[in-house]
Amino acid sequence: MIEFKWIYIEKEKPICTQTGSWDGKKSNELIVRDFKGNHHIAVCYQGFIDGAYFCDFYTFKNEHIIEGVMFWAIIPD
Repeated sequence: MIEFKWIYIEKEKPICTQTGSWDGKKSNELIVRDFKGNHHIAVCYQGFIDGAYFCDFYTFKNEHIIEGVMFWAIIPD
């Protein structure tokens, strides 16, 4: 069984370094847990739009935004 080191989103945000044809920067693939206890494979986008900070999580295939992310963890190799 894989053990994840869960990080509370209010304590620390994922590191986003990838740039491309999107706003802000993007993280590597993560596993996230929402407020309902559901788990998702996701990517995080962080940055500023019109002076406002954003930190959004999308499903791995960028299908939809994941609401209410409470914890995140790096997926081990």
